[in-house]
Amino acid sequence: IAAIDAQAKALDSFLIEGIRDNAPFLNAVMLEPSFRAGKYTTAYITDTYPEGFKGAPISPEQHERFVAVAGFAHSMLDARAREIDDQMNGRRSPRTDWASIVDGEAYKLHVELTGDGATVSVNGGAAQALKASWSPGARPVTGTYRGEDFEIHLYPTNPGYLLRQGGAAMKVLVMRPKSADLMARLPVKPPADTSKLIVSPMPGLVVSMDVAVGQTVSEGQTVAIIEAMKMQNILKAERDGVVKVVGAKAGDSVAADDVLVEFA
Repeated sequence: IAAIDAQAKALDSFLIEGIRDNAPFLNAVMLEPSFRAGKYTTAYITDTYPEGFKGAPISPEQHERFVAVAGFAHSMLDARAREIDDQMNGRRSPRTDWASIVDGEAYKLHVELTGDGATVSVNGGAAQALKASWSPGARPVTGTYRGEDFEIHLYPTNPGYLLRQGGAAMKVLVMRPKSADLMARLPVKPPADTSKLIVSPMPGLVVSMDVAVGQTVSEGQTVAIIEAMKMQNILKAERDGVVKVVGAKAGDSVAADDVLVEFA
């Protein structure tokens, strides 16, 4: 267990940008109960993630930690902006009351910066000491919250922040309470309909496209083969249909989510 914990900590500190990597998956495996208990087989991935890996589950404690760290980082950036010279209305006192939004749900957030981090209250709870080291623009935020050490990677997403730790990821918006109230009044845009699309699951090389425009395809029929990470991935139709568009040909390089086939 000590070796697994050390590996999980190392993966929290691992940072690579510009390409996709499987560090979040490996990190989630380090924390998954059956793996930690040594109760797994060669079918571990399909048994544990039958619908594919979509990120580790987020515990209530980790949820609060993500919100607190996002509030701390946003307050740091806000305080720095207030130090700019010659502001129209003069320098104002740092803001301490914010609203954080996660998956459409708003939380009250009170943040008071200190010399070594901040005191943070989430949703009216007791103020907690957040001891943290972070410089604006840096990815890692390291520190202690509720007595637990952490290293979280923080990515600005404009608006908001994407936070990653332990194979889990969460997007947090931090804004003025009035802005959060106005955002709640905006109509929700329905998700795009992708039921007629087959997309590349990862960057790779098209080995073959096995359908043509106008062809009738049955559920379960192979439509393409993509080579990635020295493995061939067979893509099959999930429904019956007629091919309207073929978006690639054998020998093409494709990125994740590139449309390979569109049905009429």
